Amino acid sequence: MSDPDGYVARRDAYHLALGRFLDEFAETERGLLVAVATASSAHPDVWAVLFDTMTTANACVALIKYMAARDIPIPDNGKRAIDQLKLITTARNSLVHKGGRISADGGYSSVNSLFAPQTKRPIDVAPDVLDAMVLDLRVIQVAVMLIGVAGGGGGPGIGFVDNPALYEEVMANFRKVAGDPWHYTPA
Repeated sequence: MSDPDGYVARRDAYHLALGRFLDEFAETERGLLVAVATASSAHPDVWAVLFDTMTTANACVALIKYMAARDIPIPDNGKRAIDQLKLITTARNSLVHKGGRISADGGYSSVNSLFAPQTKRPIDVAPDVLDAMVLDLRVIQVAVMLIGVAGGGGGPGIGFVDNPALYEEVMANFRKVAGDPWHYTPA
């Protein structure tokens, strides 16, 4: 099949990046819910009830509130990571609910308003931007996990709590990247 203007290749690259992004976002969201469960000290029977209706934005707020209510400081750039997750969540919601469209310059964008696009700035969702978000989500996952560990000392899916050497290795690697500039910055 001929692709003289490169549209098929650009579309395929976009779809691959989109898949990577959505997969990484889902993994981050799962980790966030685990952190909320851990920090909340709720009984495991309650978690499913809480999480069936909890959005990513609400989970971010809940995590911060649980930590504050227990007077536990959010560790190692955790607030910074949650703020970045909120920015990425805005892009994700626009992308999932409004879709990505090829723009005049050959890139991809999503408009976070279906009926009044002239009032909303398009969100760049080109493959390189989606890949930048994936890199940030990987750092955010560790930050969120560490908040959950600080909040509750363990929980489902957090296997290194009783392994000080592994915990220190994770922390050392996280500290290396925790203060780095984010790869994704909205236009």
